[in-house]
Amino acid sequence: MKNIHLVSALSILVALGAIAPSNTNAQTKAKAQSWAIDGAHSNLGFIAKWAGQNVTGNFSIDAKSAIINFDPNNLAGSNVSVNIWMGGFSTPSKEARDNLPLADWLNTKSFPVANFSATNFKVTGKNTYFAQGSLSFKGARYSLPLPFTLAINGNKANMNASVVLDRANIKVGMDSDPKAEWVDRNVRVNVNLNAFKK
Repeated sequence: MKNIHLVSALSILVALGAIAPSNTNAQTKAKAQSWAIDGAHSNLGFIAKWAGQNVTGNFSIDAKSAIINFDPNNLAGSNVSVNIWMGGFSTPSKEARDNLPLADWLNTKSFPVANFSATNFKVTGKNTYFAQGSLSFKGARYSLPLPFTLAINGNKANMNASVVLDRANIKVGMDSDPKAEWVDRNVRVNVNLNAFKK
């Protein structure tokens, strides 16, 4: 009788062990620290060659809807999703203001919002990281690798990144200027985000 009870008890423990999550998995899947973007002190800018001249501008980041969960010690539980108001760009260039909203360029009427998201992060050095992100833009989604730096000081954080986009790869201005006779194909995007812990 004792042997039967012992076998039964062991069977129950094995069954519980099979369905109970391990501490390692629980820690891996735990959500990382949540952050809120300080929209007043953050910037998403661009630089492009337009008719041989540098044209600069800025896009509006939707700080309120942004989802940022990030912890250098819990990259597996980190994820970001940030909306960008394409129609809310500003630039001192009249040509850019007149042409960028058009369908062949940013098509801001049909696609007023772009989105950058990432769930895959790697440490590349001291305060330096790499995000294998994706960009949702003009109804399509593109892979967007993003190296960045991050400095965390108490409840505040500052993130900086710079990436060059080939506008041909994201189908910008390819009907009106496919040979880049007016606007260079390479556009640099600079990101400076300030955030605070929620």
